Amino acid sequence: MSRTTVDCDGKDSVTFRNIAGHLASGVTVITTSVGGQAHGMTASSVTSLSLDPPTMLACLNRRAPTADAVQSAGKFGINILGSGQEGLASQFAVPSEDKFRGVALATAPEGIPLLADAHAQIECEVADTIDVATHRIIIGRVVRARASEGQPLAYYRGGFGRFQHVDDERAYDAIRSRILSGGWVRRCFQGDELAGEMGIDGSATFYALTRLGIEGIVEWRPGEGYCITECDVRMAEEAFDARSTTELGIIHTCLEHADQREIDRLAEPFDAMAAFMVNDTFTDAKAFMEANFAFHRAIVALAQNSALTAGFERLHLTQIMARLQGVTTQSSRAFIEVQRRLLEALQRRDVGGASEAVREYTDLAKARARQLTESQSDEQQLTNRP
Repeated sequence: MSRTTVDCDGKDSVTFRNIAGHLASGVTVITTSVGGQAHGMTASSVTSLSLDPPTMLACLNRRAPTADAVQSAGKFGINILGSGQEGLASQFAVPSEDKFRGVALATAPEGIPLLADAHAQIECEVADTIDVATHRIIIGRVVRARASEGQPLAYYRGGFGRFQHVDDERAYDAIRSRILSGGWVRRCFQGDELAGEMGIDGSATFYALTRLGIEGIVEWRPGEGYCITECDVRMAEEAFDARSTTELGIIHTCLEHADQREIDRLAEPFDAMAAFMVNDTFTDAKAFMEANFAFHRAIVALAQNSALTAGFERLHLTQIMARLQGVTTQSSRAFIEVQRRLLEALQRRDVGGASEAVREYTDLAKARARQLTESQSDEQQLTNRP
């Protein structure tokens, strides 16, 4: 099949712009404030620069007032737009007396105006700036970040669109749900066979199995294919003990000197978690487990140690909890109450009280793991009876 190509010698800026447009990117709005005056502009040349410490890079046209405003303020927000927010991208892309007209805003503690409905928000302090040709490269040290569910807005060849990974996510959710609900009798399968059985595209199936492998839910075995990993009481108890040991160490060594703002923000994931349990029943078990993970990850993050955070994430606690829970929505309000005591003790910087709550929560989690495993074993025995 013939292909049409376009060549550029590096001097033809118009042609180069067309070629560079083949690089798909996310769409952001950079915001800041100087002297009470909000500034903002659409930017697609934005990327993460470093994870340790978390650092972002944004390239802004030097002729845009926002570029000077960011340098003057010494701080800025990166508002990552979501699918369907093309109007916001266009509004902030053209000069205007009031780019923020009709836009819902949220103000960060540092005074940065943020787009309240953005797909994600990253707050930064200016670490360095470099002027190159027509643009200013701004390097920002991340102060805090947050994100919501949904699809990001994409920019490609001068137009807006969305990244096409809906099929990938659908395949992942379908296969994960079937495994966690015990919907397969056999424990090993080939990727192409699974794709045909579930009516899912082959590449989406491969994506799902790769992601599930990273999460520890399946593993590749030569000659057998993808096999569902065992999740027994021992695995769960070891993971819960590892979480407990990590949190106790952080409480005893870091709580006294932890950033008060980070301690205050622990309430956000806790409140989200509590909202998904009514009496002794999950209203959304998956959302509860994700919020639970976010709460405990935030406790680990008090240490400001990326190695500890990475180690905590590798425990795959959300996946272990989901596999133990299965399809049942029953739980116990005691899990919320003990974590509430943990939160309140952390807010008081009460090392003894927080440590006691961690130990009690771990004992509850391990007891629940044994209960769920025994229940699943009883159900399996009933199923296998002639």
